[in-house]
Amino acid sequence: MELDSLLSCVAPEAPLQERLEWLVELFRWISSQKNAALFHAEHKTEQLQTTRIRYLLIQLNKDTEKKLKVASTLRSILFDTSALDLFCTTGLPAESGFVSEVMGRMMEKLLPRPPHEDDLGEVFVRIFSSREDIHWLERLEESLLSEIWALLNFGSTLEDKKVWTKLREELKDAILFLAGQVRAFGLAPKIRLRMSKMSLRQRPFFAITAVSSRLLKDIRFEKVDSQLESLEAFRHVLAQCRLELKVAYKHLDIYGVSVSIVYQLDRIESLIKRMETLLSILLGKRDDSQYMIRFICLLITELKDRESFRSFFDENLSLMSMKIAEQSAATGEHYIARTSSEYRTMFMKAAGGGVIAGAIAFVKTFLEEMTLAYFIQGIFKSVNYSVGFLGIYMGGYTLATRQPAMTANALAAKMHDLEDEVARSNLVDEVAHLIRSQGAAIFGNVMLVVPTSLIIFTILYYLQGSPLMSEEEAMRTLKSYSAFGLTPVHAAFTGFLLWASSVIAGWVSNWSVYHEIPQALSTHRRLKAVLGPTRLNKWIATYKRNLSGWVGYIALGFLLGMSPKILGFFGVPIDVRHVTISSGTISFASASLGWNFIYLSEFWWAFAGILLIGIMNVGVSFFMALIVALKARRVDASLRDEIYSEVFRRFKKHPSSFLFPQRDTKTTS
Repeated sequence: MELDSLLSCVAPEAPLQERLEWLVELFRWISSQKNAALFHAEHKTEQLQTTRIRYLLIQLNKDTEKKLKVASTLRSILFDTSALDLFCTTGLPAESGFVSEVMGRMMEKLLPRPPHEDDLGEVFVRIFSSREDIHWLERLEESLLSEIWALLNFGSTLEDKKVWTKLREELKDAILFLAGQVRAFGLAPKIRLRMSKMSLRQRPFFAITAVSSRLLKDIRFEKVDSQLESLEAFRHVLAQCRLELKVAYKHLDIYGVSVSIVYQLDRIESLIKRMETLLSILLGKRDDSQYMIRFICLLITELKDRESFRSFFDENLSLMSMKIAEQSAATGEHYIARTSSEYRTMFMKAAGGGVIAGAIAFVKTFLEEMTLAYFIQGIFKSVNYSVGFLGIYMGGYTLATRQPAMTANALAAKMHDLEDEVARSNLVDEVAHLIRSQGAAIFGNVMLVVPTSLIIFTILYYLQGSPLMSEEEAMRTLKSYSAFGLTPVHAAFTGFLLWASSVIAGWVSNWSVYHEIPQALSTHRRLKAVLGPTRLNKWIATYKRNLSGWVGYIALGFLLGMSPKILGFFGVPIDVRHVTISSGTISFASASLGWNFIYLSEFWWAFAGILLIGIMNVGVSFFMALIVALKARRVDASLRDEIYSEVFRRFKKHPSSFLFPQRDTKTTS
């Protein structure tokens, strides 16, 4: 709609719905790109919206009657709508819990908003539909804002001035409402137990409603001296509330994270921030439009953040991601070999893991040869993987592809103070150590899984007089592992599962700490009576030391065994390709074909597939873990790029440092 049409149909006496539609259309005209070149012809340095507002004011100054109608319509909208929800709910979390907030946001995206004509907050949402509105609002000049304010007051009568009185009262009501919410959430048992030990009446959250009421009362009766004292008390209580929130976050950092608790703490922080903003507007000069512009920009930002699932999950899950990353980082430190002796130890542990992986590959191949129901075969495979992986873990051996998700978190944990050149150099050293460690682990796994598989094959061949696979089945197996086809996709999917298992392990470990499971076990009367205090304490120490490893390997086993079956049920033709177990499977298939396998192109393409599987397994799991760990630690993107460049330069200068360990240096006294 053009401006002339908008100004001709403005009617302050029209029903509220028609006036609101007119206001929305006016803001659409201000933001519209139609005839943009025409409006920029005279004011090329200004934003389009600023130029349109100037043009609107010029047109109204030419026609006093229309100007009076526009001013009266704007004041009538403010008078006939309630600004309470705009002040205290717009842009803030609306639900009581994390899950209900997620569901609420989903419903808002899928379903249209119900009409609430008398709610100024709903009007605000319709008017400011884009985050880009912040840019032109912030650039409005003081002189232009003064003209807009003058328009709102143009031709106002004593009755019209009640609009501003009404808005001030709604501001006060909003502050009281927010204070009540802060008090209720801050004194909730789950929050209170994670804060400083003090009586209920001593807590700042208990006092916040009283100090808010006293301050607003002093503002109402314009008691200047008392108002300054009340304002100081109000700010002191808010500062104490923030200190208590820090105590709660520190408690979570030590004793485990709960997403629902993090959501509630963030919600309290948002409510406190909104209270401070509203109080600034209330105490500011009535004609100081900069306060309102900043508040509107803040509302738009919070509103768009509330509509964004990415922003919501980043804000509420970052602490959980941090705890999971820390749990993995502690484990990952054991998988990084920095010296030649540690490199040899890593290789030997990986060799032991390769022997057990050969047995896992045999059972897997045996199960695939059996005629079993699809789901039952998945269960048996999962148990086979889980038992075998636990055997590797409990024996002190290493499964190569399990490492990257752990070592990535250990690497991210060292990304601090990277502005220092020495710190960056040390980090690049860690990257080189990590890559060498991965190479040693994969090499050790594969070097032993192949001969182990061949030994098992030979024993079975002499026992039953026939190879493990038929010739057709062996050829089909080799083709399924070819570097061509879906092998890279299957291998990347397996890398994702490797990373997912580390996330599950970190989450369960955090859950155990958060719910104080070791403490609960240590005070369990029946366990004490059966095991005795000494043995029980040893069991609990073993539980705490190994929980993450147990859960991670069991989760990995069931992810590898059941994921293809579940996805296959939904028609997704995907399989898993684990480099160590795949090497064992290819060894069984090749041996079943006899010595002629060496001349088959299918074997060599499968061999190339193994190399590709190893790269995809390690690469995907490593980078998934690294990305999550870096985001959780809020490492700046530009700093990450600089680190990548440093690693590349080191590789060009000393490529051997990424492949072979340095000799151990011995000091002499």
